[in-house]
Amino acid sequence: MKKKKTMASLKGKSPEEQLEQLKIIKNHESDIRNLKRIHGIYSDLDIFLLFENNLVDKKIEKILSKYENMPEYERPFISVDMFIKYGSENDPTFTERLKEFPIKARIVTIGTYANAKSDVARYYVYALLPFLEDIDFESQEEVWDKEGIELLE
Repeated sequence: MKKKKTMASLKGKSPEEQLEQLKIIKNHESDIRNLKRIHGIYSDLDIFLLFENNLVDKKIEKILSKYENMPEYERPFISVDMFIKYGSENDPTFTERLKEFPIKARIVTIGTYANAKSDVARYYVYALLPFLEDIDFESQEEVWDKEGIELLE
């Protein structure tokens, strides 16, 4: 198994500058498959998908603390890994359908926080999922061509 990288391996003076190298840019959209891939590469990066717009400006420590005793699937946010895992468990064709109809989440917050349990600094990204009526079901893999990203399966 390949050892994960840390965010310190990326150049930049701020989390925003570091993540920009990975095409994670505030107020831009990113395919959730790309977010999952990037999360899998960096050991100190958490990527959360938000279901509610009112969480965008909330401090991550407060959100994690407020919902820590709630089952992950009942929270108004979810890690990108768990979102795709949950979708795949409930629909075996989910990952294949994401190729045909990619879900793009808007990057709304990039920052760092201290993990309450380990007191270790971590990077995080909030990405706001589109409401169902905002998803463009006509788009195909064109997003990857436009962003110059190769999806690794």
